[in-house]
Amino acid sequence: MSKKQSLFENNSNAEDSWLSVADMMAGLMMIFLLIAVLYISKLRTEYSQVQGVSDDICSELQEEFRIEQAEWEMSICQGGLLVSFQDESVFDRGEHRLKQKFKNILDDFFPRFMNIVKRNEINISELRIEGHTSSEYTRSNKNNSYLNNTQLSQRRSYSVMKYVFNVISNKEKHIWMRKNLTAHGMSSAKLIYKKDLEGEDVEDKKRSRRVEFKIQTNSQQKLIDQFNNLFQ
Repeated sequence: MSKKQSLFENNSNAEDSWLSVADMMAGLMMIFLLIAVLYISKLRTEYSQVQGVSDDICSELQEEFRIEQAEWEMSICQGGLLVSFQDESVFDRGEHRLKQKFKNILDDFFPRFMNIVKRNEINISELRIEGHTSSEYTRSNKNNSYLNNTQLSQRRSYSVMKYVFNVISNKEKHIWMRKNLTAHGMSSAKLIYKKDLEGEDVEDKKRSRRVEFKIQTNSQQKLIDQFNNLFQ
């Protein structure tokens, strides 16, 4: 066999080897693609379930409080599965003690709200009371403002939580609340924005100052956990 023929055969064998590797890689890519498609399909199905549960609870809340909504300055399911109250109706500026007006609202609102929560408790993993502030704080730099507002929002959410425990007298609901009701100070982490006269997004300070009762569903938590696992 000549050197030329040997070189040709070696090149041919090498080419066959590369083709085999390429075929194997293409096969693996097809398998991974199929797995990804199936996983995305599963996530879409679970997202639809999350949305369905949220829509049902939102409908109940909107029907229950449709008369009081404007009077109490509350919004329902705007930006999620939550009920939100404007800060001005809840606290005085820079204070964490509840206004008497809001105490009167909670006396009526919270027992009816908890009735809806309890009817749907099989689908609910957590009920969060969140205190939110604007980014303002008197004569402070941005970091200090955020820290001061964190402390203020934590005190406010705790004040609301403490009060609603006294509003509810049912022992069964108290047990559920001790397992699932939490209070959170969000500071200015989740501001609300509006358009100014030039069409630019600017902070809506009035709407950013708010207290929210946010419902976390089991399906929603499961979906969050799956997304977290996907990127770990």
